Amino acid sequence: MNEDKKRTLEDIVTDIAKIMKKLDIDYAIVGGIAVVCWGNIRTTRDVDVIMDLKHEKIQEFVDVLCANGFSIDEYEIQEALKEKSHFTIFDTLSVYHIDAKGAYGAGEKQTIKTERKIDNNGVEILMASPEDTIINKLIFAREHDINDAIGIYVRQIGKLDEKYIEENAKKRGVYDELLKIKDKIKKYCDLTED
Repeated sequence: MNEDKKRTLEDIVTDIAKIMKKLDIDYAIVGGIAVVCWGNIRTTRDVDVIMDLKHEKIQEFVDVLCANGFSIDEYEIQEALKEKSHFTIFDTLSVYHIDAKGAYGAGEKQTIKTERKIDNNGVEILMASPEDTIINKLIFAREHDINDAIGIYVRQIGKLDEKYIEENAKKRGVYDELLKIKDKIKKYCDLTED
């Protein structure tokens, strides 16, 4: 992190990646940061993370976060993991925060399993794949999520694992939504299916 200024969103992504690696916690950056990574430029004020945080590592995780300018209570993490919800890690050096949640279901575990390694100035960031980001955006299905999915799809055409997307969209109940965005893309970009 650049000590001469407040922490940027990029600094937070880098710092959380370093912390996760140091503590050997499996994770994937998801949400807006993943959307931007895969080419759909938009704003975001947080870093979304799915992690496989084991109960025995919670205290160490909290200690390392606090030593690095973040703020979170151990109890909040324990309760969130018990309730299968999210917890918020506040950054004391900026206006940004981290929204984190455990890998509670098969979809979240799959997202971690298929993460992509992104090099950010020598720091390895584990990012949700573009395929999983598209599927996850179709699950949330708010207007901006659909636009994110379309933006990623368009910018990653020819690089996506189409079979993986179709199989997992079916498994996660969003295959019809996938067909709708593909139809929109075809209409607006005059693309043909292979």
